[in-house]
Amino acid sequence: MKEILIISDTHYPKFSVNSLLYDLIASGDLLIHCGDLEEEEFSETLEDTGKPILAVKGNNYDYLINFKLPSKILFQVEDKVIGTCHENGKYIEAIG
Repeated sequence: MKEILIISDTHYPKFSVNSLLYDLIASGDLLIHCGDLEEEEFSETLEDTGKPILAVKGNNYDYLINFKLPSKILFQVEDKVIGTCHENGKYIEAIG
């Protein structure tokens, strides 16, 4: 069974990212970020881990990250279908 780490609202660099997060990423099979990565630098740091990453845009972004990320994602892991978004229920019907 795959180990999936789901995080959100890291708001890097406003909030420092604890080394425990990087340890958890290293031990998992997949990282899902549910919005508000906020900085391209943090996105690149996550990509440098070599782990698969799925992410959606949040509501606090620079233009570059906002342009790259979808508002919602729907994907399959093993026999489960998973969907995520950042907004308060705005996309729940579309995902569901």
